[in-house]
Amino acid sequence: MREVRADPMTGRRVLLCDERLPALRPRRADSATGDCAFCPDQEQDTRPTIAAIDGEHGWVARAFANRLPAVVLEAELQTRFRGPEEGRDAFGAHEVIVESRRHAPWLSGADTQAALQLARMRLGDLLRDERFEWVGWYRNRGTAAGASMVHPHAQVVALPFVPAEMEEGARRQRDWFAATHTPMLEAVIDSARHDGRLLFEEGGVVALCPWAPEGAFDVWLVPSAASARFEGSSDALLGATADAMSRVITAYRRILDGPPYNAWLVQGGRRTEAGERWHLRLRPAILNTGGFERGGFGAMHPVFPEEAARWLTTAL
Repeated sequence: MREVRADPMTGRRVLLCDERLPALRPRRADSATGDCAFCPDQEQDTRPTIAAIDGEHGWVARAFANRLPAVVLEAELQTRFRGPEEGRDAFGAHEVIVESRRHAPWLSGADTQAALQLARMRLGDLLRDERFEWVGWYRNRGTAAGASMVHPHAQVVALPFVPAEMEEGARRQRDWFAATHTPMLEAVIDSARHDGRLLFEEGGVVALCPWAPEGAFDVWLVPSAASARFEGSSDALLGATADAMSRVITAYRRILDGPPYNAWLVQGGRRTEAGERWHLRLRPAILNTGGFERGGFGAMHPVFPEEAARWLTTAL
């Protein structure tokens, strides 16, 4: 059973899918390649390939439908109400991107670039379906970060609504631009540059520690020029983003001993307006959350972004 439900107090939507219960999910070898469905020559163990980036020895990255999707195209676009509570069938698309042929927890820069190019391709294709209002990308690396397999992979999701946090972020960017005539993320970059939170700037991508990080050692990768949507990014920008991501993850490995981490795309819905830009966020999964965070009071952790920037800059 799959359903999307909304919290009547916050409006935040939750995807419920009982098929994704951990106890019922197929288990794969975590370290050996012999039983890994994501390795080359094991393609028959996944859904058919939808799209791929090919290299000299075969595919470099490939995309296919998630075997246990949280949302499905077969669902109906119907909303139901029970008083203030809202629910609807879990309509959408949910795909996996295998990001490398290599069965290893860390990606090369070339693999990262190919994987992001395939993500751009899939998001752009999904957005051609006018039933979808939002498309997103995320990567979980390591079991503590939510990954069920070691082999490098990411996921893309297309939904008929814009998630509440993404919608709020886009609204704030629009409001800031209307008031100042300056994109908010430009102001964010300037602020980070002013107080030492900017890690590096290369190829049109800025890596910085955000002013109010929700997790310890959070890093944002922000295009320095106008780029409203990830799927509209140039090859050069994706290449620079891949290089920046690889550098930050290498720094994580040096100072945090190869931690599990999450990465995700932040962008608004399909109808972008002046001032909106996308960016990527990275977060090591090194701290357990407690009642403060889960209770919705905000984030709480011990690492100031200025200190995180000093550590990361040294590692870089």
